[in-house]
Amino acid sequence: MRPPSVRAFEALILLSLAIGLTVTALTWADLTREVGPGLVLLVQGATVLVVLGGVFLVARRGSNIARWAVTVMFGIGFIAYIPQVAFLFSGQPTVGLLGAVQVMLQLSAVLMLFRPDAKLWFRNRRSEGEA
Repeated sequence: MRPPSVRAFEALILLSLAIGLTVTALTWADLTREVGPGLVLLVQGATVLVVLGGVFLVARRGSNIARWAVTVMFGIGFIAYIPQVAFLFSGQPTVGLLGAVQVMLQLSAVLMLFRPDAKLWFRNRRSEGEA
């Protein structure tokens, strides 16, 4: 049975993904004007696949490698997000606020993976040979 922290990770990441898709919808005109709709759809599709794959491997399969991969990807994304903060809030405050909420949800989700109940679950999954 999955521990509460792992279930919380899954819920927070999926909520974050939904917010990200909402931000894309709100900024669709600007995004497609800059790079075209094909690239936006390609990037969004790839993002959804990577996130859903990561959630499956971490929250359903108990992969410790995927747990660390998700953590590293969050760190890279957070570093990339920092320079965008001022731009997001000055151009479209609602989008900026949603982006900030999304990042906070992602941070909370990643932290859930390192709570004691989650660490024990990953350790047990690894010792069972399922990670």
